[in-house]
Amino acid sequence: MSGRRRVLSICATLGVLGAGATVGWILLHDRTPELTRDALASARALWERAQLRDYDITIRKDLDARPRETIQTRVRGGKATRLLINGAEVAPKDSYSVPGLFELVEGELDLLESRERLPGQPEIRRLRGSFHPTIGVPILVRRIASRRQSYVIQVLHIETPEQLLLWKEP
Repeated sequence: MSGRRRVLSICATLGVLGAGATVGWILLHDRTPELTRDALASARALWERAQLRDYDITIRKDLDARPRETIQTRVRGGKATRLLINGAEVAPKDSYSVPGLFELVEGELDLLESRERLPGQPEIRRLRGSFHPTIGVPILVRRIASRRQSYVIQVLHIETPEQLLLWKEP
């Protein structure tokens, strides 16, 4: 093996070991609680009690195989009325409203508990997340899955139309 190939081989090996150590460190030191149906039900009850039907929410979405997205949703009367993804306006949909986030968590729990997966569905290794302590908003959802289908969804900011700040990522 030539000197150049040996150096490239060593660098590649170190890169793989470094990436594996980073992923292992993240998994072992992640203090985010496991997501459970009980936690979801409690958070939904808090959200329903809060009776917030008008708010603006900003979400960051990091996926394994795609670039980061910043999603801004305006919700009025409980329905999404405006949706921006990375600053570009798209047709509003409720997927990125608070009820949409609850549906996402519920769907992920269903997938985690399912014994049979459809082709293309990830094998979820871990599902973690946290909720706002007083209004129940899912502020963090982290899915660790097979085949580069992991993601992190984090609420960065949520406020009322009167600009009353309800949550800001620390």
